[in-house]
Amino acid sequence: MQWHQLTGFYNLIRLGSFTKAAEACYRTQSAVTQQLQALESELDCKLAIRIGRGKIVATDEGQELFQFAEKMLREQKSVVERIHSIRDKSERTLIIAAPTDTMSKILSPYVKKFWQARPDVKLKMIECSLDEVVAGIRTQKFDLGFGLLAQVPTDLTQVRWLPMHHYIIAHKDHDIWRAPIDLLAISKCDLILPPCSEFAQTGYVLSSALSKKGLPCNIVMEASSNDRCIDYACSGMGVFFGLCSEEMLEHLPEDVLVKDLQSLFRSDNVGVFYESIRKLRVHDKYFIDILNIEI
Repeated sequence: MQWHQLTGFYNLIRLGSFTKAAEACYRTQSAVTQQLQALESELDCKLAIRIGRGKIVATDEGQELFQFAEKMLREQKSVVERIHSIRDKSERTLIIAAPTDTMSKILSPYVKKFWQARPDVKLKMIECSLDEVVAGIRTQKFDLGFGLLAQVPTDLTQVRWLPMHHYIIAHKDHDIWRAPIDLLAISKCDLILPPCSEFAQTGYVLSSALSKKGLPCNIVMEASSNDRCIDYACSGMGVFFGLCSEEMLEHLPEDVLVKDLQSLFRSDNVGVFYESIRKLRVHDKYFIDILNIEI
């Protein structure tokens, strides 16, 4: 009997659905099914059954295991809180991780405010991909993570912050500005996008929208930050499609134009997220307070 199997089973019974349990555990549905089958094989009994319109409930044996798993998860949370309490007493450090654009274009002034107000806390600012931020938050290598919340796993605690909208940015002489901008017009352009990964799906949003209309998505370049994408678009190499906040669009080169695509694509929010079992410390909360958001 392994910890991840207990966690999967607990969420399966708590939520009554393989789909919801998989999302809560950051696993695939097939993985949750395999975890259940492994537990049933080890214990030689049926632990869960499907009733009514497909809801998953525990058998009598399963209810015993569910109560055990619930107790273990509570104890895990308590242990983590006690360890964090010991760490807080020995060293006051705040480790924040975010993708490059968020770190350089959005967070900088808030970091300075925190540094001025809390000189007793050692700051560590880590720039990395959203995938790496999520992984670091899960292992508690990082205290607070920042990123696009629609792309952050829902089992992590999320706090909404700044709105982010889809834009296209291109040199002012680009042909895209010569007609109304819609999906057809975008499909005719050479596109510059941020690379897609498990938790960075901006490029997929565009390619999916074009595909549904039977339109091509001609990606000629991927660059790891909005700044780099904008630089290439400014040089006439293509049209940049990305999610940006107002702060990210300040001080753009004079020879580029910008178009808001809120009418075509759903907006998102950049926000702060952290491991749900983690108890926020005083200086964690202080940093979040500086952002003028409530938790």
